[in-house]
Amino acid sequence: MAEKLFPYRHRTLGAIRNAGLHLHAFCLNPGCGWDADLDIGTLIERLGRQHSAMQPDLVPLLVCSRCGGKDIAVALSGTEEVPTETAEHVRQAWKRPRDKST
Repeated sequence: MAEKLFPYRHRTLGAIRNAGLHLHAFCLNPGCGWDADLDIGTLIERLGRQHSAMQPDLVPLLVCSRCGGKDIAVALSGTEEVPTETAEHVRQAWKRPRDKST
């Protein structure tokens, strides 16, 4: 069965800022686990309002401020603080092996 694709309303950094939403980054390196609220204003200054906020376009530009790792996941949130259970869910979901054939 084909994976369902859902349209994202907030595809750009500018759209995320306009909606008052937040982007959170999670380091997936074993032993680190750092997470942080990304500064949308700084991202817009560096990348522009029209830069994609989608995972494949944003993650390669990020580095963990604690360990220097590049294994990062990003999640969109309506709050500055991500609940612990949500953060753990994001970490676990991105650690699962991906089927690259689809």
